[in-house]
Amino acid sequence: MSVQTWFLMIELPLASALLILVAKRKRADRDQWTSYWYVLALGFAILSVDKIAGFHELLNSKISMSWVIPAGIVVAIFIAVYIRFLFYLPLRTRSLFINSGAEFVGGGIGCRTGNLWARGPKTPEHPGLQPVDSRGGGNGNVWR
Repeated sequence: MSVQTWFLMIELPLASALLILVAKRKRADRDQWTSYWYVLALGFAILSVDKIAGFHELLNSKISMSWVIPAGIVVAIFIAVYIRFLFYLPLRTRSLFINSGAEFVGGGIGCRTGNLWARGPKTPEHPGLQPVDSRGGGNGNVWR
């Protein structure tokens, strides 16, 4: 297991737990955006389980396209639903959310998409570049 995978296996459930605490506080304050905090907590819990179980890799084996396409659609829907919530947040928090989300999504989906484009056709004469994934000791940003 790579250091990055180990870190995410701790970071994602911790983020989910912290978001539950925020959601509970927002519920006590009767905040109109409470459900958004709970959904964020659930999302991080799902990401955590996926990181451990590798559901996105299973999805890759079941469909003819890369998992980044359905994930990109989910991200687009998420942005459309959460855009008003983002503008409710204080400016500093909003900036941190946007930057963190862009880095997370860019690192996960963006690098995988770049890997698909950079590899080219896989033939015996042209094996293409192969990204090292999180199970192989990297995060898709490292080429072997």
